Amino acid sequence: MKLTNWLFHPFDRLAGFKALVLGLVFLALSVALVTWFKARYDGVLNLHFFETVSWSAVALDQILNALCLLVFLGGSNYLLSNRKPRLINLSGTLILAMAPMTLLPLQNANGALSDLSATVAQDPTAALNVLQLISPAQLIFSTIFSLALLAYHVYLLFKAYQICGDFKGPKLGLSFALALLLAFTASLFTQHQLLPL
Repeated sequence: MKLTNWLFHPFDRLAGFKALVLGLVFLALSVALVTWFKARYDGVLNLHFFETVSWSAVALDQILNALCLLVFLGGSNYLLSNRKPRLINLSGTLILAMAPMTLLPLQNANGALSDLSATVAQDPTAALNVLQLISPAQLIFSTIFSLALLAYHVYLLFKAYQICGDFKGPKLGLSFALALLLAFTASLFTQHQLLPL
């Protein structure tokens, strides 16, 4: 199988238990990297940097994110699809689709983003002078890197959603968008209730 097929159509060959195990490996790796690079996935599509983080909060963040994706994307898929997907396929593909987010914390390798977050947390007006707090090159790289990984993450979520159901067209796109929005909102709400930042 070509590399492009693995990158853009991974769920054609990888689903069920294999996808779940691989997804859980990436989930564990992301918890380690996020803790090391002082960040938190405080929402399905969010990553923020902090001065200090605890691995237990980071692990709970990821568990809540996975559950929100499974409840809303999986639930929508189950309710709207003519063919009822198996839970192992839904959970495996959706959790594996979270893998691109594993790389996001690496952009804080030099600690500049957590330092910037700490400065802005102490003085919100400092955000107006962001180019004095961080190099323009790192800001541009961080922005492009983050947007590319976020787009790839959403793409993989869509492919997981699409392959587990048997519907197409507007119903597919609209139901995915609504379910992702609900998962995002629920993940923000539950994490801010359970784990205030």
